[in-house]
Amino acid sequence: MIHASYSTWAQRLTKVSGIISVLGGTTVLLGWSSDSAVLKSIVSGWPQMSPLTAVGFVLAGCTLCWMSGRGATGSKQSIGRLLFGSALILIATTRGLEYLWNGGSGMERLGFADTPARRIPPLWQQLLRFASC
Repeated sequence: MIHASYSTWAQRLTKVSGIISVLGGTTVLLGWSSDSAVLKSIVSGWPQMSPLTAVGFVLAGCTLCWMSGRGATGSKQSIGRLLFGSALILIATTRGLEYLWNGGSGMERLGFADTPARRIPPLWQQLLRFASC
């Protein structure tokens, strides 16, 4: 009996987390589309979220919502989770490699016009600078 109630609680928590993630990512994408500085960041005064990160939030939320379904065992459910999860991993890997080797190239802005991208030195240059101190 305890196991069944824990499973229901975990499914609800997963679904709520997914919905919050999708809403947050969608809000930021709407902010970029309407050029609203308030909607570009989750909390006022925080740095703006990049559009690519917002897409990642939407993909992660959709994956969580699909995983929380009670009868989520069909092949369409499995293919959807696999595609969204793979796209999320691809985005994370691409962003990580970009910052490791190039610094911030501006790819994460997905074509949205904004102030010029801040040039961040590649991680390996930052580590060399830190090691030489």
